[in-house]
Amino acid sequence: MSKIIALPIETIVRELDSKLLLTFFLIKNGYDVLIGPRGSIFFELKFLRNTSLLYKSLSIDQKDVMASVVKNGGKNYILDEEANVFSKNQDSIIKSIFPKNMLDFVDIFFLSGEKIKNLVNKNRPEIPNEKLIISGHPRFEFFKKPYMKYYNNVKDELQNKYKDYILFNLNFSMGNPYRGWDEQISYLNNHPDFNLSYINDIKNKMLWQKKNMKEYVKAVILIAKKYPEINIIIRPHPSENENYYKPFFNKFQNIFIIRSGNVLPWIYASKVSVHYDCTTGIESVLNGKPSISFTCNRDEKLVNWLSPYVCNEVSTINQLLCELDTYLNNNEKFSLSQEKSEMLNSYIANQSIDSINTICNAIVSHNQKSTSYYTNTKSRVLLRFKKRLGKYRRIFFNKDEYTHHFKNLNKKDVLFKLNKFKEITGLEFDFEIKNHGIDTYLISRTSK
Repeated sequence: MSKIIALPIETIVRELDSKLLLTFFLIKNGYDVLIGPRGSIFFELKFLRNTSLLYKSLSIDQKDVMASVVKNGGKNYILDEEANVFSKNQDSIIKSIFPKNMLDFVDIFFLSGEKIKNLVNKNRPEIPNEKLIISGHPRFEFFKKPYMKYYNNVKDELQNKYKDYILFNLNFSMGNPYRGWDEQISYLNNHPDFNLSYINDIKNKMLWQKKNMKEYVKAVILIAKKYPEINIIIRPHPSENENYYKPFFNKFQNIFIIRSGNVLPWIYASKVSVHYDCTTGIESVLNGKPSISFTCNRDEKLVNWLSPYVCNEVSTINQLLCELDTYLNNNEKFSLSQEKSEMLNSYIANQSIDSINTICNAIVSHNQKSTSYYTNTKSRVLLRFKKRLGKYRRIFFNKDEYTHHFKNLNKKDVLFKLNKFKEITGLEFDFEIKNHGIDTYLISRTSK
């Protein structure tokens, strides 16, 4: 067993492909990678020594996990995904997602851009500058060669099945939470990381999004009637309750509610995408695809401003219809202006940084030399069995949001995706995948 890097995943449709891309290059650099759902990864870390954790965010409720990683000879790395919520109340967000009493557990913070680093320096000056690395983020590498080839087959299948379509990427997880409205309020009020200012912002955003959802339903119905020959794909946010939309759209033959799979091939295959202030708008423009930000009831305090800024922003349904006409009837091409491109790169630096190599090189130069190993094998096997029973209970009897996000990770799918990266990069090395817990796999490089 080599040195292990553990990569937890929370939302499989959003995170899996980029985490496997990072896995592929960590393996190339001589590491084994333990990948799987957050709960299972955290469980396995209790029994692993000299194993490091690369996680997406920092939270007080992870204190025991991160403390045990350090105690057992590993390192903690944060590949931040939370600071990219670009509302105007950025200082409050940074303070909430970088809790003071967790900072000492972290060896490196990988940040998406220079502007984020500046915000962290301002609001958390106690973090040494050498711990802050601007890395971009792996999920934004897929607009570059050769990775843009990764979704070609899926894109072709979508175009063959749905022909011309408008893609609505919804991000109303606060106004339409999967866990339920009252449960969401309780979650906010009891979360140990959130300060009062941040909680109030989120509660206001819940009410605001609920209002915006109604406008989006109205807009989709008008568009479906105006363009009966064009299909409309509705992709709710992974944390949304998709059942909200079904009564409104079920009677239309050209509206499809689909949340499976990564959003990128859906973007590639679409004529145009529509969203409010979603990160998918950024992914669209980076891939040269037109994207319209329909910001009805815009509130400067609540809107995530960066995505509307780089997309074509409209505020009324009539404006949205006119903008759609431009792309559907005139085949107008989309291009990102230099000014917008530079602003985007200051927050998400993937246009100027190779995110994968930046992260891998930092870990290689920093990580421990000792190899990883397991302890307490018999106890681990018994507790794994109990956790598997707990997973089935959550799936069938509880409305558990994290289980909803991560129902199953198939070994065959992992192998297929890694082989795809091998094919498109031209890198020749073999690997093996071993089951190491519930939906959790240890991926290692092998010699031929």
